[in-house]
Amino acid sequence: MQHRKSVKTPTMTLESRRWQAFMVWYELIDKYIKEHGHSYVPTDKGKRSLNSWVSSIRRKYLKGALTTDEHVYLQRIGFDFEIERGFRRWYNQYLVYTELWKKRDPRSNRKVTEDEMPFRIRMWMRMNRDEYKRGVLVERRRILLDKINVDWAPFESSWEEGFQMMLEFKNQYDHLNIPDDASPLRKWRDTQQKKANDGRMRADRRKRLLDIGLVLNPIANRRKRIAELVNQYVQQHGHANIPSITDNSELDQLINWMRKAYKNETLDGRLISIMDDLRFAWEAPN
Repeated sequence: MQHRKSVKTPTMTLESRRWQAFMVWYELIDKYIKEHGHSYVPTDKGKRSLNSWVSSIRRKYLKGALTTDEHVYLQRIGFDFEIERGFRRWYNQYLVYTELWKKRDPRSNRKVTEDEMPFRIRMWMRMNRDEYKRGVLVERRRILLDKINVDWAPFESSWEEGFQMMLEFKNQYDHLNIPDDASPLRKWRDTQQKKANDGRMRADRRKRLLDIGLVLNPIANRRKRIAELVNQYVQQHGHANIPSITDNSELDQLINWMRKAYKNETLDGRLISIMDDLRFAWEAPN
């Protein structure tokens, strides 16, 4: 009986097994980089194994223990062999900012603004913008922030948005007397007026607001109008003992406001002085 020679199944070498294992993790990190734009893998649940493998690769790189093939393959997909100091902490802040940036207010369904984010996140974003402005922001960080469409000049953008809203209001109602004290547009307008009064407004913005008819100094404007109306009343009646209700509704509204502000000690001192010179009666006659 003729015996058939047994054929041995070729076994994988240690080197080929290591390469096969490397390629399994390589595919995972390749997928991660394509999804996130970087190779920093956090220690979140579900990513710890990949994080451990990435850390081991970086240790091997620093020791010069990576094979040429491993180095070439990882370099091809943009793997970061060295993470700059502080990136781990920066990236954790980035994840928090990203989650808040996506969040919406449950009542209004609007996106949460940076002003509503925690103080530490606002300060972190201010630092990034400052480094971006000075041209020293690390490229990897800039790419990540660009990926979520960060506004590098939010104050400029928000001012333009407010101005356009004012323009739309003016075109629709033909005035800028915004009635709702709580409305965002009213708050924006009041902020611009305050900045103009404090001398903190840019000349180009001041001109644009004046061009659409916004009164930038409402206190002085109202003071002037009250003085004109009270003077007219004095010329007609010979005194400034003005009742709460006259035949001039504008005068009634301003006088009642002025008396209330005087009583609450919130009235402009210059207006008090002008009214005293006209012998204005601070108490309405019965």
